[in-house]
Amino acid sequence: MAFGRTPFKGKNCKEMFRNVLHREVEFPCDTQCRMPELTDLISRLLQRDPARRLGYAGGTDKIRVHPFFAGMAWDMLADVTHPPYIPPPAEDNAADGKGFDVRDYFKKLHQSPAPPPPESGSSSSSSSDYSSVF
Repeated sequence: MAFGRTPFKGKNCKEMFRNVLHREVEFPCDTQCRMPELTDLISRLLQRDPARRLGYAGGTDKIRVHPFFAGMAWDMLADVTHPPYIPPPAEDNAADGKGFDVRDYFKKLHQSPAPPPPESGSSSSSSSDYSSVF
């Protein structure tokens, strides 16, 4: 999620699984300089040998104390709260783009009558024949 792609991407699932088994984790060029804690965390979590993998010996406590999570308030994750204020739904402001719901657009689109089928008497076709369709 941090890089927008899997480190083991392949052309298909079979190749991806092969990459998981045989390829080393690769990060974008400057990532190790810019985010050393993140690259270390990912590398240690993706260690092939389970006995060497982060969290194997010390459990989740070892993962929680990793430098990447410095400053993380783990106890707050257990507190499930609702936001203090949930605003009411916006008025229909489709003209200015606010409150536009694509579901309503397609619902209205499917409720309007379908265009008549093209005439089948002519064997020649040109781009102007299709202009009313698109």
